[in-house]
Amino acid sequence: EKTYAKDQAEAPKEVQLSFDSQIKNKIIASYGKAKIKGKALENLEKTLCTGIHENEKLHITDSFLEVEGYKKTVLEKARDFNMEEYEYRSRIYRRNIVKLKDDLLRTITADMDYSDTKLDNGILSAGTAWRKSILGDDNVFHKNFKDQRGEIVVDILLDASGSQKSRQSMVAAQAFIIAQALTMAKIPCRVSSFNNLFDYTIIKLYRDFNDPESKNKKIFSYTAEGSNRDGLAIATIGKLLQERSEDHKILIILSDGKPNDERVTGPGSLSTSGTRSYIGNTAIEDTAQKVRSLRTRGMAVLGVFTGQYEDLHVEQRIFGRDFAYIKNIERFSDIVG
Repeated sequence: EKTYAKDQAEAPKEVQLSFDSQIKNKIIASYGKAKIKGKALENLEKTLCTGIHENEKLHITDSFLEVEGYKKTVLEKARDFNMEEYEYRSRIYRRNIVKLKDDLLRTITADMDYSDTKLDNGILSAGTAWRKSILGDDNVFHKNFKDQRGEIVVDILLDASGSQKSRQSMVAAQAFIIAQALTMAKIPCRVSSFNNLFDYTIIKLYRDFNDPESKNKKIFSYTAEGSNRDGLAIATIGKLLQERSEDHKILIILSDGKPNDERVTGPGSLSTSGTRSYIGNTAIEDTAQKVRSLRTRGMAVLGVFTGQYEDLHVEQRIFGRDFAYIKNIERFSDIVG
């Protein structure tokens, strides 16, 4: 540590660049190559890594299963354990999947039956056509939204920080239930997780919107480790979701209500670029603000609480009334649906 500090003092730029490269290579070795990189990544970081997240970096990957060595062993063990736990309660989980799928289809169909809305484009409504020439009202068209399920898109974001370790298999199962029900209902969905290592927020993509149903099993490789910057992860996924063309965008976040990424500073620190600690009320308020920001842009942001009862008040501060607290897994489909 003393040698490193001395080197920093004598040649800070060179040492910092070298150290940054080492950390980046370690991230790639641990989590796979980046899916978003170059100018696209620069623009994302410039937009999102501000304020409390200044100097933080993003690593968004879908190739984390391609890593080698110890990390590969960890992922394989997690997958086997998560699937074993799922199979142990498979009858309950499968019942939840079918019921949630049926509930979604029933609700969507009912909504579409009543979504014959007056618009300024669509099918001309003969009975109201006079309003355009007499009153200048352009809303003389209607559009029946029945069978337009493609207008709905869902993102599922999992807190994969170390505090979820004891609930790892449960979180994986819950995410799988939701994703499986959505894909069976032909609703596009993406599933990803987030955690932090060094100055990087890692976002793993388990399935993308157009992936086949078989990709849902990749969710069972979910592992919990490291710290978490919930606000930055939510803002990142929200921005990517905002780029979709669907009218109705839903973000479901499975978390334990504990945003926490404490920075250790000083010589020998693994913080490479001076990022600030993300703890306590500051972290909670930032996460809540990011949720509110997405909602003001027309996105539905819903929480599924996966933590301990004593942390429930934090989940309420972050999501308001729009969260589900699952105390009985047999009622999972009812509550989430």
